[in-house]
Amino acid sequence: MTKLITIPPVAWDRPLGWLVPGENCSELGYAVCKRAYVDPGTLEVPNGSNRGVRIDKWTKRAGLPVPQPGTNGQGWYWCAIWVGCVFADANALVPDGFAATNNWKDHLVDGGRDADPQPGDAILYGANGTAHHIGIIVRLPDKSSGQDIMLSIEGNRSYAGTTSNNGVAVDIGPVLRADIMGFIRPQSALPTKAA
Repeated sequence: MTKLITIPPVAWDRPLGWLVPGENCSELGYAVCKRAYVDPGTLEVPNGSNRGVRIDKWTKRAGLPVPQPGTNGQGWYWCAIWVGCVFADANALVPDGFAATNNWKDHLVDGGRDADPQPGDAILYGANGTAHHIGIIVRLPDKSSGQDIMLSIEGNRSYAGTTSNNGVAVDIGPVLRADIMGFIRPQSALPTKAA
């Protein structure tokens, strides 16, 4: 039987080793991705309720009322609430009324679904001009290495390995959906420095 041993820990220079600000992402895009990676594994409690300790805090932050205990009240769909809180925590601007997915539409970059996304961009999904889901792009394909998967982190989505349409988690997954409307590039909420 093998024994357990100790090896020295390594301090990584960047928590997101595949992203290098200034090379393959912007500083703000990196900040958005880094913040987004805090939440995967967050689940609704109970499943299917659109509620949970963190989810309720995000909901309050979006200015929406949280159902009181004992009322059997469902929470709000929270994908846009989560993206708005991530953007705000990274010092990026959010649309007024960011809790409503449709309020992100006016901020799509030119080119819609054919635009080139960047790490940290929000990815908006919808049909017939109506947005119904949103997430954050955290990894793009790297054709030079043969890697062709784009990854997103999304709140209120089904967790890995399930086929449920009922979003219950913040989870990381490949972007495979055909209903992409386009991408929203984060813009800094911090004042620009004078030259």
